Amino acid sequence: DITRLYLQHRMCTTEMGILVNPQVPLGNHGLKVADIACGTGIWLVDLAKHAPKSVQLDGFNISTAHFPPKDELPTNVNLMQMDTTTAIPDRLVGRYDVVHSGRTTFYILNEDPSLHLRNFVALLSFWYGPGGYLFWDELDLGAVHPRASDPSISYDCADKMEAFGRAWLQSQGVTTRWVGRMDAIFQEHGLQVLDFKRVPVSDGMARP
Repeated sequence: DITRLYLQHRMCTTEMGILVNPQVPLGNHGLKVADIACGTGIWLVDLAKHAPKSVQLDGFNISTAHFPPKDELPTNVNLMQMDTTTAIPDRLVGRYDVVHSGRTTFYILNEDPSLHLRNFVALLSFWYGPGGYLFWDELDLGAVHPRASDPSISYDCADKMEAFGRAWLQSQGVTTRWVGRMDAIFQEHGLQVLDFKRVPVSDGMARP
């Protein structure tokens, strides 16, 4: 699982070409950044290379199982346990200037990310503009399909595996149509959308 999380991070940042949207003011000293569902903390570790050491980088995850040892992290990166599907603790409300989340598709049920979105917004302060910055990069797993590089090759087994996977996810209330309208969902929650992009997987990254 840890290896998968590291690889997904590298694949996604490579395909997007950015770690965080350039409109986010990373150069501001004293900035406070939260990463929700941080997994191994790798997004924050990478961010620490591009931000002043005075920037506070806090990661939250429902489990600590994938956290690296503290001495392997940059000094301004702190990883903590928190279930962000429950109410945000008062001590964290309005604390952060930037909130990031990514690859949470499997935790969004019934096409409704409202609970997560409200909690992300609750973490934001009003120090750097109205409400701070929310940067959410998500995998649209519903748009992923098997494809043969050679049209003459049959891949019936891949089709059956995909159909089984989709049926099982749907039985759990997990579908991903909401990903394609994240900009509209943000606006429905009173947020200003500064940027919204859908980045197709390149041919070179499709196989891995």
